This record gives sequence, C-alpha cells and structure tokens, in this order.
Amino acid sequence: MTRRGDRAPGSRSGPAKAVKKGLVARLVVRAMREGWRRGVVDGSPAWTALGGVALLGYLAGRAWHREAEVVFSEKLAPGEIIRIAHQAAPLQ
Repeated sequence: MTRRGDRAPGSRSGPAKAVKKGLVARLVVRAMREGWRRGVVDGSPAWTALGGVALLGYLAGRAWHREAEVVFSEKLAPGEIIRIAHQAAPLQ
C-alpha cells in the first residue's frame, strides 16, 4: 500500500483508477461522489439513492469485467526476435 506522498502527481486512488476513463465511467464516479457528499453528508435521500445506484453499477462493472486471456508467453534472449503472423483458415 502506498502512502499519499508516494503516488505520482495527479494520480487518483479509488474507483476512478479501476474503471476505464470513458464518459460513462466518469459519470458513474461523479454520481458516487455527489451521492456521498450531497446525500450522506448533507442529508438528501434522493442523492443517497443516486449514489447507491451508481455504486451498484460500478461494482457490477468490476464483477463482470474480464481480463484478456494470455495464449502464449515466453521470455526472449537478447538478440532474439518474434514474428507474429495471421493466416486465414482454409475454406471447407
């Protein structure tokens, strides 16, 4: 675990780090923050509900996210090269 001073300048911790930086991801993170601030801190039940729904959406996205499957892995010695080619499957 890193301390606050050990992170790179401008880096974020928390939900924004784990989710893609797309428009939907930014909206979900914003809704969670506003839901906490306006809902829990300020006492608005509507914002608490919105923040809860955003949190559920964020957690569902993390649960269903799949990592890319590694098909082949090998270390190369200095000077070795690798060639990647794709050939179409023969017609049947």
